[in-house]
Amino acid sequence: MNYALDHIIKKLTFTKKFKTKTISLGAMSLNRMLNGGIKTGFVTDFFGASNTGKTQICFQLCVAVQLLDEEGGAIFVDSLGTFRPERIMEIAHHMNLKGDIFERIMVVKARSVREQIDVPKRLKVAPFNVRLLIIDTLTDNFTFEYQGEERAIDKQSNLAKHLHDLCSLALREGVAVVVTNTVRSRIKDDRNYEVETGGNVASQGAHIRVHLSKEPHGMSARLVQPPIDRATAYFKINSMGVVDNGRY
Repeated sequence: MNYALDHIIKKLTFTKKFKTKTISLGAMSLNRMLNGGIKTGFVTDFFGASNTGKTQICFQLCVAVQLLDEEGGAIFVDSLGTFRPERIMEIAHHMNLKGDIFERIMVVKARSVREQIDVPKRLKVAPFNVRLLIIDTLTDNFTFEYQGEERAIDKQSNLAKHLHDLCSLALREGVAVVVTNTVRSRIKDDRNYEVETGGNVASQGAHIRVHLSKEPHGMSARLVQPPIDRATAYFKINSMGVVDNGRY
């Protein structure tokens, strides 16, 4: 168990009126790193380069959240056309989930900043109890609409407000909020390294942040916020969904 992360979660949930619940990520190594999985009442940020498992993790969670109770479901905010119903069905089949999986998944296409930040209003009209809100991806609409240095301040301030609203929603409603984000390459001391798109605003706006990377035989997930040494998990994606790759 990750005792340091467990202490932080308990501290943050001390004054809440609801009981925190956990949504499994599929891979045991990921669940161990995050003390069981994704927590309701928190904003969790998965960021990394392309093909590191960000969207696949979201698909896994859309299925897994329905195991919390008979009425719980997910809102999937799709800003780039990433939602794949056939992939959801494949994962649900391997998890032996019966019935119509899509009765408790609402997909919202958000092709502008305004459409994206208005999504929390959909929680009240969803035909199920919303336990999970996913935004895949967080910053693309902001990057597209606020181009140029003259609009950089507006972009950062509106992104900061958006993240603040998501954190408030998670805490107030007891919803698990999961966002994905891209990275940009930077060179420092002749070394390449990745920084999250959105800079300090993105890195300071989420409760929990996980950096995803490619590995020779799968992917790795490193817990960077809260900063805990040796908090790394290894996983892969196959027809069953998100699974361990045999390395812990």
